[in-house]
Amino acid sequence: MRAIRLFQLSLGMVLVGAAPGLEAQLRLSPELGWSRNRDLGLGGRASWEVREIRVVGEFVHFFPSGDGVASPDVVVDPTYWEANVNALFPFDRRAVTVYLGAGAGYAKRLLALERDGFRSEADVSDWALNLILGARLPGDGPSPFAESKVEIGRNRQFMLLAGVAFPITVF
Repeated sequence: MRAIRLFQLSLGMVLVGAAPGLEAQLRLSPELGWSRNRDLGLGGRASWEVREIRVVGEFVHFFPSGDGVASPDVVVDPTYWEANVNALFPFDRRAVTVYLGAGAGYAKRLLALERDGFRSEADVSDWALNLILGARLPGDGPSPFAESKVEIGRNRQFMLLAGVAFPITVF
């Protein structure tokens, strides 16, 4: 719970710092993610373009498989989610906008095992540095995007994310 509050505070600070440039545009995006370590994920993001930099707050919940973790008579319930704040820097704005980015993320992993009515849980939380390479179709309307992300930290994973950003008028 403390980590979620810290994420909300960080996102709030980004919003306050970006307030003078918010007339640009807010974009909300559903997204689909994939990671070799965590399988498929669903999430969403909010992004603001402030002086050529896109500030992104993101939440993704993954649905990892519990197959092969324990013997067949043990019920395995793995959970993984992460919250990220990233800054994306466009460097090519032709037919497709290509961008690089960096940021920070907080991840929570939980593994629950159940056998014969007994349940045991273990969880790990940690922070990571995000490095991002992506592309999106520019424009004022809905804008599809796809990106790859490498997380550097204890979690160390490679992810692919894709979605569609829908513009929302703020001011």
